[in-house]
Amino acid sequence: MVSILLLSHGSLSKTFYETASMIMGKIENVSYIELPTGADDESYAKEVASVIEKNDNTLILVDLFGGSPFIKSALVYKKFKESHNVEIVTGMNLGMLIETINANQGLTLKELKLIAKTSGKSGIIDFKEKLEGEKDEY
Repeated sequence: MVSILLLSHGSLSKTFYETASMIMGKIENVSYIELPTGADDESYAKEVASVIEKNDNTLILVDLFGGSPFIKSALVYKKFKESHNVEIVTGMNLGMLIETINANQGLTLKELKLIAKTSGKSGIIDFKEKLEGEKDEY
């Protein structure tokens, strides 16, 4: 089973974890690390590294591409990419998380990463477009 690590600004990753647990019940192999305002970046990176060191396969779901949690996870990824299987997907949302947790049964890390990406995108639905079949023009 792949270890899933949630990273975010503030307490968003904890809230996603708690909300997924509320919907799904007890979830396994999912952890989170919060990055509060003013937190020490080096300590944060060490926490991320600690999770990766303990697991053979880790899928990191991050809130925002280019933000501090992503930057720290990318630096840790660079350190471990030769010794551990690690993948990073940004744009974390609740639909992505729930689908990824549900699918985390015997899939490879790369397969689970694809599910995270696909479900994250497919969960974005324009209600009016769905209801009336209209598409917005750009």
